[in-house]
Amino acid sequence: MELQFNHSRYKVIRRRVIWLVGQWISVKFKPELRPLLYEIILSLLQDPDLVVRIETATTLKLNILHCSKQFLPYVESIFALLFQLLQQVTECDSKMQILHVISCVIERVSMQIRPYIGCLVQYLPLLWKQSEEHNMLRCAILTTLIHLVKGLGAESRNLYPFLLPVIQLSTDVSQPPHVYLLEDGLELWLVTLENSPALTPELLRIFQNMSALLEMSTENVRTCFQIINSYMYLSATDFLQVRHTKTH
Repeated sequence: MELQFNHSRYKVIRRRVIWLVGQWISVKFKPELRPLLYEIILSLLQDPDLVVRIETATTLKLNILHCSKQFLPYVESIFALLFQLLQQVTECDSKMQILHVISCVIERVSMQIRPYIGCLVQYLPLLWKQSEEHNMLRCAILTTLIHLVKGLGAESRNLYPFLLPVIQLSTDVSQPPHVYLLEDGLELWLVTLENSPALTPELLRIFQNMSALLEMSTENVRTCFQIINSYMYLSATDFLQVRHTKTH
């Protein structure tokens, strides 16, 4: 009942109610009530109060692990509202928080997210550019890209004009941001290769970062070798030919 009052005087109550719902979910929540929960989330993601919308997104994240087929009819609307919220928030922490929720949704519904991600795909390059001085936000963008690539599969090749320069920068140890971006950048590199239908010249080009990475004594060596294996799997002939050419 309290959630039906949209007057600003009730916004504190709405915040508290959706927070309590989030806490309740983690304890006990009947599956048959989930459609009602999604209706509430859908409604409160359109609340006039920004804090209510952010708290609602957090509640969705807490619930996402338990999402089932009951969630699918709501994916399009909820995803659109989350994207809208991502654009509306101005603080880096808030953008990171909403990106994390978006990543969780993409991860949960996997390939079924494909029809709804067009706007996000167009927006992320702008957000990446705007976050040049905010490496933690860029880490959140990398995580979102990882889940996007997994959800898109071979179609992620359409993202290469943005994706590959991001990988290039994130895994270049001569660039200061690599201190923050390297781990997620390597994972993005790996999933990009794993979902690539073929080895392209652009993918071969970013391999130039690998020699410096292998010289570093870090915990990322295993991922580096997985990346090398992925190159070999895609096309051992092309990969080895390029490596041979560069060493002579």
